[in-house]
Amino acid sequence: MDHFRGLFDKLDKNKDGFISTEELQSEMRRIGVEPVCEKVQAIMSSYDQNEDGRLSYQEFLIYMMDKEKKWKIDFHALDRNKCGSIDLEDIMSLFKELGLVISKPNAKRIIQMMDEDNSMTVDWEEFLQHVIINPAENIGELVSSWKHNLVFDVGESRSMPVELTQQETDLSIWGNFILAAGLADAVSRTVTAPIDLLKTRLQVFGSKAVSLGFRELQTGGFRSLWQGNAVNVLKGTPQSTLQCFIYAQMRMYTLGERDSLSVHQRFGLGCVSGAVAHAAFYPLEVLKVRLNLQPAGTYNGVLGCARLIYQNESVSAFYRGFKPSILCMIPYAGVECAVHQVIQGTGGGSVSEQETNYFYFHAVSQKPTDALQGLFGIYEKYGVRGFYNGMGASFLRAVPCALLNYTLTSKFETLLSSLL
Repeated sequence: MDHFRGLFDKLDKNKDGFISTEELQSEMRRIGVEPVCEKVQAIMSSYDQNEDGRLSYQEFLIYMMDKEKKWKIDFHALDRNKCGSIDLEDIMSLFKELGLVISKPNAKRIIQMMDEDNSMTVDWEEFLQHVIINPAENIGELVSSWKHNLVFDVGESRSMPVELTQQETDLSIWGNFILAAGLADAVSRTVTAPIDLLKTRLQVFGSKAVSLGFRELQTGGFRSLWQGNAVNVLKGTPQSTLQCFIYAQMRMYTLGERDSLSVHQRFGLGCVSGAVAHAAFYPLEVLKVRLNLQPAGTYNGVLGCARLIYQNESVSAFYRGFKPSILCMIPYAGVECAVHQVIQGTGGGSVSEQETNYFYFHAVSQKPTDALQGLFGIYEKYGVRGFYNGMGASFLRAVPCALLNYTLTSKFETLLSSLL
């Protein structure tokens, strides 16, 4: 019972003799358990006998003993060579039996999730402590949680997995999470669309943007605040997904048997993946900005806007302003990957969504022939401050957008898991 008491004392951060929901959530987040709130609530509803919102030692002891009974047999099954501990080869054998591919560095990371004494093996007490804090119901669910931790081990950032088997590509990774992240991304973009519209107009019209906005509101109504939002939603999630997929595949081939990539390698992979995804979806950014800046009713929706651009201009019009945009995006994506190790996925401030808009260079410079001419045009009209028009609105949008993405992705993922 000593190891039970030791775990209880470890979780009881404030030493009041109880484990609160906050203390349990904190430890779960530390080891990457998702979704935290739902799992803590499940434990509390089953073992908080007096319903005071916390677990006494006796209540927690019952929970730990239940876990001990459930997982003893599974631990011995995982211990292939019957040495009393799980090692790197045991983890790799387990994944192989389940039809999954895992590299040695990632198998090592799983061992390190549970290994308390840095022996690179996991004994029964360490394993039991892990499944107590990570309350999976069976081996399959436990492996899924390990995979989730490997995929999303970047704090609040989201990314595609480091390695994808065909089965994972078709089912698990590209299933509930992509759908949940897409829904969260759509909601966050829709809620913050008026701020994004203001940002774009500030970039183009400067101080006149507010008065023009009120005029547009009077003529187009409240709905005009969401002009261009549909194409923004259609653009955001696929672009982030493509970017993450490219980065993940390049990272897998570059990594090999090493534990991690160097800063320079992460920077390079981020630059390439960000540039490709940005180039693929740039025409949708042009459509979004056109819809944002024209009076309500000018275009008959997204397809109508695209049709008029094609008929009245040319295919190249969909990539007007691309050069300054890509020059801004490449170092932006590279630096973020170098700092965060993996690409941030569908979030309020994703790598691929740049603040350099097509119309910002086009409108103020009367169709400049190149980026340099556009920059001079901005400077002549607005001065140095012109290069920072809309930055305040951009920051104002980033905070609620990121919070909504982070909160809703987990909620939608849980909902979809229960429905599908």
